[in-house]
Amino acid sequence: MSLKTTDPFERAFFALMFDWNGTLINDARYYYYKVFLPILESFGADMSEYRTSSGYEELRSEYSKLGREAFVRMIARQQRLRIVVNEKEVALTWNRDVHPIVTARYGLGNPNMMPYATVILKYYSERRIPLGLVSGMPEKPLLKAIEQKGVRAYFDFIVGDISDKTEAYQEFIEYANCTDTSESVLSITDISKDIVEGKLAGMSVVGIDRGYGSRESLQDAKPMLVVRDLLELRKFRSIQKRQQIGRALRAR
Repeated sequence: MSLKTTDPFERAFFALMFDWNGTLINDARYYYYKVFLPILESFGADMSEYRTSSGYEELRSEYSKLGREAFVRMIARQQRLRIVVNEKEVALTWNRDVHPIVTARYGLGNPNMMPYATVILKYYSERRIPLGLVSGMPEKPLLKAIEQKGVRAYFDFIVGDISDKTEAYQEFIEYANCTDTSESVLSITDISKDIVEGKLAGMSVVGIDRGYGSRESLQDAKPMLVVRDLLELRKFRSIQKRQQIGRALRAR
């Protein structure tokens, strides 16, 4: 089984890295309409163009390409609003201050899991595939959320409260003992920014078209492929334990 095959479903993978919001947890539409847009509107931003069906797709596309902080800066610049000053302050404001507030106010701590998410996590965990989780969500509410959903035990590696995920991806590659074959670690995300950072770390990346990013924005980031739901991961024929595939590759 070659790592270099042109058929993505024939590729050999040793470990899986997941994003949380919009990938394993189904919270994107609620977050956009009940949290993200209202918060910007509270600063005086006119977000009416994003509240139509076509506007929602545009919102998903721009948010996915830019990331939350850059999107907020864009709106502030376009509408001449003083929402934030710099990236550090944006990260502090949104991740540490706003997120716990909106979680308590809007109930974001208890959205539904994505279809088949628990099934997929259980399936690969039982086969002793290293599973990682990385999120911009602060670690305490992230750990609380995965405990509430009953999936904490499936993960071997968890990092929260992070904007640029490249370093966390590289750490997971090392954890999975795949430094020499980083492309054999598969990242699954719904954000094009994460796709770019995953590829920068040397990983293979699959986009999932159910979360925060539109299919178009995911495809523009050039992942290995884009899937509609997590169950499609079962099509990969060679996600196995490292030592099993390692022996097969050495035998060749």
